[in-house]
Amino acid sequence: EPGWHIYWKNPGEGGIVPRFTWTLTTGWTADTLAWPVPERYEVAGLISHIHRGRLALGTALQIPATARGPATVKLDLVYGICRDQCIPGRATLQLELPVGPGSAVSSEWRHVLALISARAPRSDPPPTSARLVDSTIRLTIRPRPGTASAPASWTFFPADRPVAPVAVHGQ
Repeated sequence: EPGWHIYWKNPGEGGIVPRFTWTLTTGWTADTLAWPVPERYEVAGLISHIHRGRLALGTALQIPATARGPATVKLDLVYGICRDQCIPGRATLQLELPVGPGSAVSSEWRHVLALISARAPRSDPPPTSARLVDSTIRLTIRPRPGTASAPASWTFFPADRPVAPVAVHGQ
């Protein structure tokens, strides 16, 4: 709904860390979730990383080559949804997947895959480097080959929670 948001994998200085626990068929594994780039959100001097609107998170399931028939994929989810205040939530999601020769992606799943793709991070980030100087992380962002300069302003979203979010300005 308009005005509501959820938090990114690193919610920043405030917010509820989303947690995902998979229950998979023996021999199956799930890769790390692919999060889209979040939005920087500041309230009362605290910076958070959020998502508004429709969100789909993708992952790849590693399935044994010999797997056949329907298989159950279950996910326990802990999250927070916020507007003026945050409301913690919990859900258990379950899906039966066809497995084996002839299994195809349904039209409903094509829609979800399109949503994931539309919000996916850029796969061609500019050349960057980072180094720790005392307690400060110094990022260097270089222009892409063939461009005159890097943009004047960047937003850095640290994937690790102990790192404070900052706005990055070019020099």
